[in-house]
Amino acid sequence: MPADQKTRSAKAAEKRKANGEEELRLRARLGTRTVLAELMAWHGIEEQGEAMTLALHHLHALGPEGSRPFFTPPRHVFEIKQNVALEFNRRSMLMIQQDPGDEVISPQREYST
Repeated sequence: MPADQKTRSAKAAEKRKANGEEELRLRARLGTRTVLAELMAWHGIEEQGEAMTLALHHLHALGPEGSRPFFTPPRHVFEIKQNVALEFNRRSMLMIQQDPGDEVISPQREYST
């Protein structure tokens, strides 16, 4: 007689425990899911868990320094363009002129000769 669902589930849980398996959960937004789906398609992998396991093992094989770039979040560099800075300065001066109680202190520039 075949085992019922409860018995099969208990046996599977016992096997996972014996193998030291632990369930890892990941909530992912659309961009992350898209990247994972593309990686899986590129390499013919059908299981998400398999793709993530392989990625982790390959990253680990790179070692601490080799994997560092993949664990360094990208930082956005904000560069204020000259025309924006000039417009900001112009509008700031107009506001200061409208409120005569504010003092204007120009920054000191160092000139090398």
